[in-house]
Amino acid sequence: MAEEEARAISLRTKVALAATKARGVRLGGWRGGAPRDTTAATAGVARKAVAFAADVGPMATDMRRCGLSLRQVDAEMTRRGVRTPRGGTWTATAVRNVLARVPA
Repeated sequence: MAEEEARAISLRTKVALAATKARGVRLGGWRGGAPRDTTAATAGVARKAVAFAADVGPMATDMRRCGLSLRQVDAEMTRRGVRTPRGGTWTATAVRNVLARVPA
């Protein structure tokens, strides 16, 4: 039953796309236009990440020096109520990324 429904949906989609294409509408792909320069935005994101690492990184570094694993550090930071830059809970990968940005 589900396979029949999937085939029917596929057929309806193909018919609709063919009709749209017949009307001359271009489907998908790049539409042209000027390429966007994203270097300033990328630099801004990097600055925020470095600033956040400067604030939170020393705490994570101290925990690592005490012999805690990345998972133990993420659990401890979550337990202490320290939030990630987007307000979430910590993961070992997030801790590793912050430690990589801590100024030497």
